[in-house]
Amino acid sequence: LCKMVRNYKKKTDRQVTTPRKLNAAIKLVEDGWSIRKAAENKSVCRETLRLAYTRLKQTPLTDVATVNSQLSYKSRNIYPEVLENELADYCIEVAQMGYGLSVKQAKVLAYEIADKIRDKIKIPEQWDRDKLAGDEWFHGFRKRHPNISLRVPEACSIARAMAFNEANVNTFFDKLSQVRDRHPSFQDGRRVYNLDETNTSTVQNVRKILSPKGVRQIHQVKGAERGESVTTCVIIGAHGTVLPPVHIFPRKKFNRDFMINAFPGAVGMANAKGYMTKETFIEVMQHFIKVTGSSKENPTLLLLDNVDSHFSTESLDLAKSSGVVVFTFPPHCTHKLQPLDVGFFGPFKTYYDQAVSTFLANNPASPPTIYRKAGFVRDALGKAASPQTIIKSFEATGIVPFNRNIFTEADFIMARVTAKPNPSENNIQTETPVQPCSPALDLNSGSPEADAEVSFVGPVQIRGLPKAKDDGKKKKPRRKGKCMVATDTPEKADIDKRQE
Repeated sequence: LCKMVRNYKKKTDRQVTTPRKLNAAIKLVEDGWSIRKAAENKSVCRETLRLAYTRLKQTPLTDVATVNSQLSYKSRNIYPEVLENELADYCIEVAQMGYGLSVKQAKVLAYEIADKIRDKIKIPEQWDRDKLAGDEWFHGFRKRHPNISLRVPEACSIARAMAFNEANVNTFFDKLSQVRDRHPSFQDGRRVYNLDETNTSTVQNVRKILSPKGVRQIHQVKGAERGESVTTCVIIGAHGTVLPPVHIFPRKKFNRDFMINAFPGAVGMANAKGYMTKETFIEVMQHFIKVTGSSKENPTLLLLDNVDSHFSTESLDLAKSSGVVVFTFPPHCTHKLQPLDVGFFGPFKTYYDQAVSTFLANNPASPPTIYRKAGFVRDALGKAASPQTIIKSFEATGIVPFNRNIFTEADFIMARVTAKPNPSENNIQTETPVQPCSPALDLNSGSPEADAEVSFVGPVQIRGLPKAKDDGKKKKPRRKGKCMVATDTPEKADIDKRQE
């Protein structure tokens, strides 16, 4: 049984010529030369010249370039081009909405489309047997649509997909614009900082390594099955600097040996769980005020996420009396709006894992402990905290320089899935009949005919776009966080009231 190769390479140079050479050979034939001699004289394939000359005589108004393009070979596809383009657009759109198709799902959808129009196209037997499109078709589909790639997606919770919408982002930039006008150093970014915590473990994440080809299982030595997690509080400034970090160790009592080889000026703390708490954040705020020299005469703008541990009466009083303006992001929007999440923690975690792996390579059978962790953070910060990386992180979020139009409609497409329509509009609207795809030319024929128009059913009509269903259940509303200036009197009074 012969099988067609995936990437066929031509063995001859037939039908490979330029319109200029073909035109010169045709002129020789018109001057009385034989087709054989004209082809030999201009180094053109004889059959190519014969076909071109014949078609040119049949259609005198056609130029040589058009004839040459008609002679080019083109594979016969299963789908018409317009329908395949619609399938490619559908794959891109659902991927942007956060519900991208896997390879198998794309093959199944391709077969479902073909099954609906089996009277207009020829379906391979393998498709009917497996109930999905074949591997060769999928490879050709990706080759014909280079704008589609196969990638491992980043996980995004439904809460983040719902929260990052145009209304929340506009509210954030409206309030940020008002805060920037309070001091000139807020406008140019000299006194704008972002603070957030991240987990740094004694066990590194698995990265790709070189291994023997053909081996399906390869191992990488780790310090333990599960490492100890230490919270690292990182603070970066919009002017391209990083402040000394704060380490929170999972111990009831702090040991100075935890800070061996730590970043210069770094602070170490300890509590039972190793997490940021309201009591711990008071010490973090004191560290921030000390390092930045913040005062009412020299204020600073501190951007935080909406974690409850960041808001206590004591920490907000301390911030307000020291000229620190605490500004919070909208809930579940830090993956797009927080500079640390957008452009800093990625390279930082990569360099941190490299530091742990280097230690294990230099010290075999010696697992790293939390006494080494501060040194790993120092190495990672030294490489990740370049001015260019930090400045680009603030720029990518539209904070510094201020750009409220940094996000486009494509960035909010995931929120449309959970957007609920107005109930009053649902009563007015009537169901619209499903419309088939735009007319397409029948590509199964040898040449496209203008009158061979057929209507096809596309992927949207078969599967539809992702849309949340309203189950009619009313859940008890939970108090939601909001974008706010936590040190301003109304917001601070509300926080104090909740903590009483």
